[in-house]
Amino acid sequence: MEHKITGKNVILYFNDARDIADFLHLACARLDCVVEFIEQPEVGVAAIRGGLHPIAVVVDVFMPRIRVEDLLAQIRAIIPEIPILLVTATPNIKESAARLHAADYLQKPFEVDLFTEMVSKFLPSRQPVNAGP
Repeated sequence: MEHKITGKNVILYFNDARDIADFLHLACARLDCVVEFIEQPEVGVAAIRGGLHPIAVVVDVFMPRIRVEDLLAQIRAIIPEIPILLVTATPNIKESAARLHAADYLQKPFEVDLFTEMVSKFLPSRQPVNAGP
């Protein structure tokens, strides 16, 4: 994975389905961010070990080949303070987010404005973007 990105804030998005990848690219472009879509968790963890320092990670709760608890432990072993945003379609996301010490969570499907508002909280030197008027 190429991670020599300059001038942009990087968000890693761990998900095995690309269904909302384009959606997240567009949402983050509005915030001057770039989303690196990670289908294979070991690739994203290797990039972090190799020096990539994302401003946040977005993690789908159900990834194949790895439990979300194990993935978050690997990421936090490298960058303990990294904000984690959990994403899932399951209704018990609030409890999962609390148990996994996530910074926040989103239940699919979600609106672009809500995602943008949440991601903006992780940006350095920026005020959160409000979802509504």
